[in-house]
Amino acid sequence: MAAVGCQISQRPAQRFDAADLERFRQLKAALAAVVGLRQQVRQREQAVSRLRALAGTVEKTRAESDRFLTTYFLPAQTAYSTVLDELRAMAEKSGIKPKDHSFDLQPIEGADTLELMNVTGNYEGSFTDLVEFVNAVDRSPRFLTIERLQASPLQAQGTLNINLRINVFVRRQGEAQ
Repeated sequence: MAAVGCQISQRPAQRFDAADLERFRQLKAALAAVVGLRQQVRQREQAVSRLRALAGTVEKTRAESDRFLTTYFLPAQTAYSTVLDELRAMAEKSGIKPKDHSFDLQPIEGADTLELMNVTGNYEGSFTDLVEFVNAVDRSPRFLTIERLQASPLQAQGTLNINLRINVFVRRQGEAQ
C-alpha cells in the first residue's frame, strides 16, 4: 500500500482531568467578569462626563441668575430711596407732578432672599403725560411692574388725579451683590 499524505503524531494524547476543567471554567468566568467590568467602567466614565457637563451648566446658570438679580432687583437697604428717586425723575421728565408715596414689603413665598415692595404713589398730570410716564416705567432699567393704575379728572380741565401701585422686587441684605 502506498502512503497517504497524512502523518500521525507519535505524541501521547493529552488528557484533561476534572481539576483542569474546573480551572478552565473559572478562567472563562473571570474573563467574562473582566469584560463586564470594562463595560461598567466605560458606562461610568460616560456618566461622569455627562455630570461634569451638567455641573458646568449649573454654574453658568447660577452666575446668570446672580447677574439677573443684581441688575433688576434692588438691594433692600437702598430700594426705597432708589425707587422714589427714579419714579420722581420719570414723573418730572414726562410732565407729571409727583405727590405722596407709601411703601410696604411683602415676603415672596418660596424665595427666602427676595421680597416684593409695593409702592403706591399719587400724581397729577394730563393724559398725554400719563402715557409718557407709563412708558418710562415700562422702559425702566429696574424690574418695575404696574399693578394698578387709576385716573380720575380734577376740576382743572385736562388734569387727572393719578394713583399707581407699582411692584418692585428687592433682595435682602447680602444676597447676589
